[in-house]
Amino acid sequence: MPYGPCGLTCGLCRFYLRGQCEGCTPGNQCPPEKASRMRCPILLCAGSRGVAFCLRDCPQYPCHLFTVFWAPCLPRPDGLTGPGRQRRHRPTEGEARWPAIRIFCLGRFRVVRQDGEIKDTAWGGGKGASRRMKNFLAYLVHYGSQGVSRDQLITFLWPDTTDPARLFNRFYSTLSYLRRALDPLRRPREAFQVVEYKNGWCRLDQSVCWVDVEAFEHACWQAQRLERSGQTQAALDCWRMAVALYHGDYLADLASMWPRWDEDELYRWRREQLREMYFAAVVKLAEEAERRGDFQKALDMSQHALQLDNTREDAFLVTLRALARLGRQDTLIRQYQQFRQALRDLLGLEPSPEILAFYRKVVSESCRSAGR
Repeated sequence: MPYGPCGLTCGLCRFYLRGQCEGCTPGNQCPPEKASRMRCPILLCAGSRGVAFCLRDCPQYPCHLFTVFWAPCLPRPDGLTGPGRQRRHRPTEGEARWPAIRIFCLGRFRVVRQDGEIKDTAWGGGKGASRRMKNFLAYLVHYGSQGVSRDQLITFLWPDTTDPARLFNRFYSTLSYLRRALDPLRRPREAFQVVEYKNGWCRLDQSVCWVDVEAFEHACWQAQRLERSGQTQAALDCWRMAVALYHGDYLADLASMWPRWDEDELYRWRREQLREMYFAAVVKLAEEAERRGDFQKALDMSQHALQLDNTREDAFLVTLRALARLGRQDTLIRQYQQFRQALRDLLGLEPSPEILAFYRKVVSESCRSAGR
């Protein structure tokens, strides 16, 4: 995957992930009109100065542009991203910017401002208020650019309350606290960012948000596109990025505490779709490790997939081949029996002909070796 003058790959760039850029180049190879079209100030600056890579070639590195636009993506020791606690820069009109909010939905739901992760105390303090605000925001993320009506949100968040006056009061109160948590630096009379509400309709302003689900899906789709065009190595980079982004099932912790999620058919469908995409990425990387002769890594990755779903035949076939090449026939036979039993108990099925044929071949070879 190409690198920009900032040093980031395109897969970490919000302009690329949102389809606003067709792919970056070194600054000295990017025409000014292309840099302007991409809306990236670092690329525009590097192109105007003839700088290929800022870190290597620019005497003014690191300048203020990196504090504003690039630092939020740097890893931090606490596992978050961002430059640490600092007052958030407010871009001037027309100035491109990194997303003010980063929302993580794969695994534990968390929201990170540029000054760090939003803690429970900032969500509203009490457990009930904190959970409702998180579910409010997660519901907006879930429905994306189309938004959600006020009545739909009320039904989702307060299903047991029937008094209209109380419901409206709770809705507007929760919306106000949520906005305050997401944008604590908002000045009086300044327009609200992140969460928009107009004419009874609520939506997330995606221009100021980065969402891990969108980045994950984009990485998977890019990998598939690159595979079809024969760019195998670039596709593998995208698969690795997808695996790195997936930290657990979609909104897993919220769904476990808020039963209304499981009543949403779209949520159930998307959770399974994302899980399937993740399994596909893991299996692709396991098969790539197998082709390189790194059978232990292939085994580790396929076993990880089986821990999440012990009926995945594509992952189990990689496991069998890796165990055979590592000479661990006893473990292979034991795991085959466990896999076959899981298939019978959970799905009422038998292993595929391909798995059965490979298993019989290994057992036959093992018996001949023992006979000698």
